[in-house]
Amino acid sequence: MPCSAIPFGLPIPHTAIVPRNKERIGDAIGRFISNNFLSPSVLAAKIREIDTAGWLSAWLSNPANPNRIARQVATSLPAIIQALPRDELNAFVAGAYAGASKWFRRRRWPLACSRCCGRKARCRG
Repeated sequence: MPCSAIPFGLPIPHTAIVPRNKERIGDAIGRFISNNFLSPSVLAAKIREIDTAGWLSAWLSNPANPNRIARQVATSLPAIIQALPRDELNAFVAGAYAGASKWFRRRRWPLACSRCCGRKARCRG
């Protein structure tokens, strides 16, 4: 062994402390991290500090981000619909249609006369 590798010029035998105790050291480090950084009280305090609404608002204010979400949803929607259980999807669509049709039937929509728009409709004016 060269002299520069010997600390203080004293030959110290290699004891292999770390390799022999790596499992015990790893367990101790894991307990330390778990107790000091991942405990429920520490995590709860950190979560309370997060301004989720502020972060989300700032992120969405960049026009590229909502566009990215829209593209991803449009790309993923066919696969998502295919993966949904048919019975539940049919029930949801039927319920949404029933609710929308009731909403539209309750409204009195103005009918255009055939002179204005070319459609056959009663003229109310």
